[in-house]
Amino acid sequence: MNGSRARVAVTGLGVRTPAGAHPKELWNALLAGRSTARPITSFDTEGLGVGFACQITGFDTSAYLTPKQASRLDRVAQLALCAATDALTDAFPDASHLDGPTGTPPHRRGVVTGTGFGGRMSDEAVMLAGRHPNAATPAPSTCR
Repeated sequence: MNGSRARVAVTGLGVRTPAGAHPKELWNALLAGRSTARPITSFDTEGLGVGFACQITGFDTSAYLTPKQASRLDRVAQLALCAATDALTDAFPDASHLDGPTGTPPHRRGVVTGTGFGGRMSDEAVMLAGRHPNAATPAPSTCR
């Protein structure tokens, strides 16, 4: 690029958050200052010292992944893949033109993802196997 700055265009958005699965839902929750903290319902919290979290509920991968594909991915990866798919759909509602002669070449496309606490479910499941739940740390983990 010889010192020039590359131009980037954000053309589509996709989210999976406790506030909703659409960017407008997330934005409205942020503007309203609405908390998404609720009692934890996905597992038994007895003995953990905390019983609330900002869970993503009602998440269904069936519109994005086959059952076999879903079984091979951590839930965090499933959430990211579905949000990325939504971002591409938002950017290109009719994606049929992408690979045509005038379309954007694959090496010029990209998806940026981010999580507040990604990939922890698999790490924690392995780490906690046979151990007390309080052995889990609230900080992001590194390879052990």
